[in-house]
Amino acid sequence: MRFLSLLRPKMRPMAQARYRVLGFAVIASFSSLALGIALPAWQYSSVGLAAGPDDTSREDNGNLLVNPGFEEVDLQAPDRPAGWWGWNSKGYQAEFLVTPGKGRQGSQAVAIRNVSAGATAVWIPYGLENHPKVEAGKPYAFVAWVRAEGGRSPLKVDIRWLDQKGAGISVSAGDDKSWVAADAAQEWRRLVVTDEAPAGAVYAQIRLHADGFSSGTAYFDDVWFGEADELKNVSTEEAAAATAAASSDPLALLLKAMTGYAP
Repeated sequence: MRFLSLLRPKMRPMAQARYRVLGFAVIASFSSLALGIALPAWQYSSVGLAAGPDDTSREDNGNLLVNPGFEEVDLQAPDRPAGWWGWNSKGYQAEFLVTPGKGRQGSQAVAIRNVSAGATAVWIPYGLENHPKVEAGKPYAFVAWVRAEGGRSPLKVDIRWLDQKGAGISVSAGDDKSWVAADAAQEWRRLVVTDEAPAGAVYAQIRLHADGFSSGTAYFDDVWFGEADELKNVSTEEAAAATAAASSDPLALLLKAMTGYAP
């Protein structure tokens, strides 16, 4: 596919394989539409791979986080994504999950559920070596996609700035773009926090919150953390590439003609 060929030279082998699989799923979807064959819903979700400015799951886009799409699991603990772990307040309970098939594009996501009332429950990078390094005074951005199945507590994201030894300095909680009520997140929602690293900051601990989420399940996927200007530049480039590809790609034109949907 033309759009995939634009992306492939910049991708690592794992990312190339992932996009080849998605490409075959898209071709299968078109074939089934033409023949009137019904396919499972997860196969149609692969059509969303040309996500343009909102696609934070891609590699080589300035993202400083490891395993940002949660596709790789820890070989020592298969119920945990590589480079991440779940933390909750001492003396309280929370359940942390890896959820295949629940991701934003039909892939894998992480989730939190059964959180004790009043407890903090977060996904964070595992070990100081997996926390992004930062420079004091530079502006950074943290983006995450969230979704809720049931639940009443809000989902939110924030950045906890750490010093050289990993001790906390301060927290950037963001504004109304950094949280969403559960009943408003039944579909995937994009949350953002942007702030400058404070004096003394060496690392950033990005946190995915489902505090007090006692009923329902909170999902998180496709996280991105990097310099704020880098996110803006990536968004502009990807938007242009997606528009150009969609306007000339025969498969995209066929999809639009048959369904009225333009990727």
